[in-house]
Amino acid sequence: MMEKQNQEIEIFDVEKQSIQMNQYEKSILSQHQIYNYTRSSIKIKDVQVLSHLGKGAFGQVFKVIYKNKIYALKQQLKQQVLQDVKYIQSELSIMKYLNHPFVVKLHHSFQTQHYLYMLLEYCDNGDLINYMAKGTVLQEPQAVFIIAQIILALEYLHSLNLIYRDLKPENVMVTKNNYIKLIDFGLSKEGFNVTHTFCGSPAYLSPELLNGHGVTQSTDIYTVGLLLYEMLSGYPPHFSNNIRVLLNGIQNEELRIPKHFSGSIKNFLEQIITKNPNERLSIKQIKNHIIFAEIDWLKLKQQEYIAPVLKRKEANKQLLSTRLIDHDYPQDGERINEVFGWDYSCQN
Repeated sequence: MMEKQNQEIEIFDVEKQSIQMNQYEKSILSQHQIYNYTRSSIKIKDVQVLSHLGKGAFGQVFKVIYKNKIYALKQQLKQQVLQDVKYIQSELSIMKYLNHPFVVKLHHSFQTQHYLYMLLEYCDNGDLINYMAKGTVLQEPQAVFIIAQIILALEYLHSLNLIYRDLKPENVMVTKNNYIKLIDFGLSKEGFNVTHTFCGSPAYLSPELLNGHGVTQSTDIYTVGLLLYEMLSGYPPHFSNNIRVLLNGIQNEELRIPKHFSGSIKNFLEQIITKNPNERLSIKQIKNHIIFAEIDWLKLKQQEYIAPVLKRKEANKQLLSTRLIDHDYPQDGERINEVFGWDYSCQN
């Protein structure tokens, strides 16, 4: 629940962070053109909050209406996110030029004195964790259909020289028509063949990262296998509540495939959940695997299939405040704590 902050928020110097952000954008956007870009003129007063969708490490998300359309509004406290500015830099700079049916779209970004905002495409049916928590198992056709969409999303991201690095159920949103979209690009990296930053959810960490060899686009393929495994079994491979046991399993234990998995699924998983990144299937090889034999990839990208309906698990609904307490900058006053280069609007 959001409450008005009684304490005075410390005014801090963002000049250094602003310079870093501009330098980052020059590197990441130099090879890609943003179409129909304008500086955002949105005010927080123009946004009507409908409900509170969730809270994460870096902020909160609300369901809102802006100009008679429904969006997801991501709110992040400047004082918090700018202490580790690279993640917020990365997410905005990357999302400005992403345009794919299975990647959530950024429509606007704007700011107030204390908060940074991103107005994102809204996905009606929540995230994938709502359909697979606590051992809930999906049917193979459902899981394969979801994985096929993720493969197309990763193929697109990899074509832009990106490593996604954060595939997990919480970052797979389900739309009104039961297709999916990837969200959260704060951990994504551009222009790196190998990156050594230690990040991600413990159960979705790769052997190469734990062994200090860094991650590549092949690591994204590895996490595709983990997600498919979890959708069909209820838990990711090597799962344990003991973090040391979990990490040891990822590094050293053989993959154990549940007996109820089909032979084709077993074959697929054994070729992508491997300790050696160089032994994993490429995306081109994945698209030709037998588990996708009935998928027409162009038809899938154009969303011409009737997507399998997912059954949401029972959950205790928690009443969350729909209030968003914040104030716009004065019309002609000083823009204290302004993060230059943040305000953005896509006119598509």
